[in-house]
Amino acid sequence: MTTAHTALFGRRPRTLAMLAPLLVLSGLLGSCASVFSGPEFRDPSRIVAPYDAGRELVIAVAPLRNESGASGIDELSLTDRLVEGLTQVEGLVGLPVNRSIGAMRSIGIERITTPADAREVAQQLGADGVIVGTITSWDPYDPPRIGLSLVLHARTPAMRADTRDAFFDPLALQRAASDVGLTVSEDSDLPVAAFAQVVDASNHEVLMDLKAYAQGRHDPNTAMGWRIYTKSVMRFAQYVSHRAARSLMDSERRRLAQQRGPSETTPER
Repeated sequence: MTTAHTALFGRRPRTLAMLAPLLVLSGLLGSCASVFSGPEFRDPSRIVAPYDAGRELVIAVAPLRNESGASGIDELSLTDRLVEGLTQVEGLVGLPVNRSIGAMRSIGIERITTPADAREVAQQLGADGVIVGTITSWDPYDPPRIGLSLVLHARTPAMRADTRDAFFDPLALQRAASDVGLTVSEDSDLPVAAFAQVVDASNHEVLMDLKAYAQGRHDPNTAMGWRIYTKSVMRFAQYVSHRAARSLMDSERRRLAQQRGPSETTPER
């Protein structure tokens, strides 16, 4: 072997040794890029209010009352979750529950028991509507279960629209297993929409709907994935609040569609 060959072959280990850190650095940069890029983002499901007011309508929520028979429920935290669910509806603004409490105290009532109370509280707050409800079922352990019974009182023409052809029986709401078929009364002081469901995470329909709700609202690469919403009762309450808001808006959409007629119906997005 010549001196030139010896020199050439002698350089190879040194060249590889110089390239090795560059290869390692390239691999690290590639892994960092995948970390920073994170999971693929997806749009969460949306709820759109059906009102044609030309502005966002303001909704107040009275503190939920516990009629479940269970103890240890934080009624105000659950009410806060409901306000959050309504605020996420496009076209609505949910007022903080402490403002509803302040308005109730200013007129000297501890809870809303009549349509007149609801109207007065809404007027104090400048709200278009008020939601009044109770907690009818509660089990915080996996699989969690939350039951809510809610009614929506409309105060302003922007939300009230025409209710002459509908009928609502308050006693039917207490007896109903769900809100299907509950509509409004020809008495404009009574509620325009209602929601009455026990949402049980052991029910497969609920789990399918919960999985769809979780899309775009959690990191799918975590160990629990979408089931994180069944491991925490407050997370499950977020889903229940979304379900209640969706049901109320669907009821309102049907009510307003009947009044507007097919040519005037606002399309759902």
